[in-house]
Amino acid sequence: MPSKRKKDIIIRDLSIEAIGFEGVAVGRHEEIVCFVKGAVPGDVIDAKVKRKKKKYYECRVEQIHEFSADRVEPPCSHFGVCGGCTWQQLDYDKQLFWKRRNIEDLFRRIAKIEVGEYLPYLFSEYKYGYRNKMEFSFSANRWLTDEEIAKDDEISDKYFALGLHLPGRFDKILNIENCYLQQNAANIILNEVRTQGYAVGMSAYHVTKHHGFLRHLTIRYSLAQDAFMVILTTAEITNDSEMKFVNDICRRLIEIIPNMKSFVHALNISHNAVMIDSYKILHGDEYLVESVCGVDFRISPFSFFQTNSYMLNPFIGKIVESAAIRPDDIVWDLYCGTGSISLPASKSAKSVFGLELSESSIADAKANAEFNGIENCVFSVIDLHGKNATESISQLPSPDVIIVDPPRAGIAQNIIDILLNSDCRRIVYVSCNPATQARDCALLTEKYKVTSILPVDMFPQTYHIESIAILDRIQ
Repeated sequence: MPSKRKKDIIIRDLSIEAIGFEGVAVGRHEEIVCFVKGAVPGDVIDAKVKRKKKKYYECRVEQIHEFSADRVEPPCSHFGVCGGCTWQQLDYDKQLFWKRRNIEDLFRRIAKIEVGEYLPYLFSEYKYGYRNKMEFSFSANRWLTDEEIAKDDEISDKYFALGLHLPGRFDKILNIENCYLQQNAANIILNEVRTQGYAVGMSAYHVTKHHGFLRHLTIRYSLAQDAFMVILTTAEITNDSEMKFVNDICRRLIEIIPNMKSFVHALNISHNAVMIDSYKILHGDEYLVESVCGVDFRISPFSFFQTNSYMLNPFIGKIVESAAIRPDDIVWDLYCGTGSISLPASKSAKSVFGLELSESSIADAKANAEFNGIENCVFSVIDLHGKNATESISQLPSPDVIIVDPPRAGIAQNIIDILLNSDCRRIVYVSCNPATQARDCALLTEKYKVTSILPVDMFPQTYHIESIAILDRIQ
């Protein structure tokens, strides 16, 4: 017997009331919460149910009957298909409103914490073109648009793409011609590499069959230098035409991008998409330099650095200011990364101890300290979530101030215990995930009060938000 296909469930005239923490709009239908991607508070829509749970439905917009006054026209032709931006359809002031509202809800309603003060927003002056790093992928499986599929024309380039992954699809790449999150010159680089690669017959990597030459294109930018670094990642070179392409595209970009300071050819010969086996500088310097709060940071091809250059100085400056460091203070910077907080903080402190799991990040931090002649920072590789972390940290001088900037998962319980057992007068908790930040702050309230929270919008056009929480020891 043929299987019966389930009939689509359409919820008619659903009013969208709010946006939840991860950027999904919320409406209610007969006491059932409906989560709807792409909708805006104030919209009245027909919603198609994609997944039905006992207490909620996951839906998508089928039709919009009434457009919200907060809805704007997205400038990007890729919006709604590409997953790079999620909120281009939402007025920027309302983006700020809902991000702040979600932080307050997480602390008040979920964590049930009394916060002394929610400080005014630190928001981005640049709504677009703010990213200093974009990573694009080549693919032998290009995502075809509905318009392309509807045509009878032969699609000549369907096996060659350079762009971004579709949400939830590791095997499909959407050709990106103009990404509004990066600079105009970066879009020129992106299109030139794709055009030249396709024109000379270079093969794009096939992620499931594991063959093909071109793998990734990374474009980095330094605001301080107004300069670009281009990193072309390929499989191993096996013939003269592949070698010729790498050298030719380097020369071509030197011609058309006067401020391309560096061109790097990297090799990835493994199945692992993020593995780099080796790299070679074909043009210019091995690093860019970015200036943050009077400290110059060398950014090597694959080092981590905050992606919004325009917000770096106000963001890091506010963290250091919030710490209220005194000249004789000992400061711990846990999850210190490349020292982007530690090194500026060292100007006010007696000593700063930066701890981080990543060996490459600690190497960059030490190099940046030496580059700036900073001698009162000590950086150590420590797995803060490991079983030996408590013993290692106990060897450090007692802190007066502790700065924590953990990954999205938040602080491990052993670090919570270390913070509670310390006698530091202030903790500055920097987070890219207010949900885990609120959870962790609740665990710290037996000894610390949350004096203030400052939302920082590092990522316009997305639901992501940074949050700086100040915790002071209860006297």
